[in-house]
Amino acid sequence: MCIRDRFMGDLHKKLGETYKTLKESFSNNFTRFNDFYYRETQALGEQLEARKAALESHSTNEKKLCKKKETLFEQKNISKWKLDPNLTITVENLLKNKDLAFSEMLPDESLEIQKLKMCYGYYNNKCVEEFVRLINKNKPVIKDYFETVPSIYIEREMCLQRIWTDLFKKLKGISLNPNEFQFLASE
Repeated sequence: MCIRDRFMGDLHKKLGETYKTLKESFSNNFTRFNDFYYRETQALGEQLEARKAALESHSTNEKKLCKKKETLFEQKNISKWKLDPNLTITVENLLKNKDLAFSEMLPDESLEIQKLKMCYGYYNNKCVEEFVRLINKNKPVIKDYFETVPSIYIEREMCLQRIWTDLFKKLKGISLNPNEFQFLASE
């Protein structure tokens, strides 16, 4: 076996090992990083879904109540408004002032809407707390990942660059003696 063949064999072996190491390194680190964050953010995802459901429930019920209040206000039948018996505002003022009437009519249903709004606020606060917790807990992990993993890739890329540089240097030094290529003519 000639020197050129041994050199090319060694070169292919080095390239193969380097590419394999680079692939494994990328695969292991990237997959581990993504799996970690998928597991970490699942709780936040569930809370965001609960928050969304609470918001939709509040919005839907609030629209229904507003529509009901609008209808009752237009009918001007105060007996259906379920007003508080201890109300100090006069009926004439309620009939003249729509905003005031809306704030006083159907107090039980209005209270339920306020409870739904508070439920949404609770989920909203929990989401913010979880988001802040995730950021504070994972700052060191993220920092470490972006400080160490890229250096691994840079090291591998530099190794590839050295291999290719060696190849080009050695190829420049190879004499193209026709006797070394006789096997091509026989095929």
